[in-house]
Order: sequence, then structure tokens, then C-alpha cells
Amino acid sequence: GDRKGGKGDYYGDRKGGKGGGFGGPPGPQIIVRGFDFGTTEEQVWNHFDHCGEILELRFLGEGTAVVKFASEAQASRAVDLNRSTIDGNQRYIN
Repeated sequence: GDRKGGKGDYYGDRKGGKGGGFGGPPGPQIIVRGFDFGTTEEQVWNHFDHCGEILELRFLGEGTAVVKFASEAQASRAVDLNRSTIDGNQRYIN
């Protein structure tokens, strides 16, 4: 991706979305669960960034997030990371 930094880049105001909700650009999304509670948005972003263009990332609670991608193929690549470990974590994601 082309993340430039800053909190807004991780939420809904990337590529035309609005303020942290998922009313922004359409795209397939995955739910990521099981990562360490202290994991940052940037760590989750970096874990999935090589799968393709991330349109939105939103935490749903501790250890759970939704990641929206630009295409089904990119989301599918992210699903292939099931049972992988985010850098800095001790628990795997599912």
C-alpha cells in the first residue's frame, strides 16, 4: 500500500471513505481475530499490506479488526495468512 502515516490513514478517510465507518469505498473485507490486545493498527496494516491495496482498517475490539481490500483476489491472499503471527505478537490470528 501507499500508507503515509497518521491515524486517518488507517480509518475510513482513505480513498474517499468517511470517518472510521465502513460507509466508504466498496470492497471485500475480512475479519481478523486473535491477535494480542496491545497490537497497533500499524502492525495489523503492515501484516496485510503485501496482500494488496487496503482501503480501510477498523478495530472492532481488543484482538479483532476488519480489513477491507480493493479486490476479492487481495482479500483471498489475506485469508491465506490464517494462523500466522503479526510481528510483535505471541498469538496467531484466525
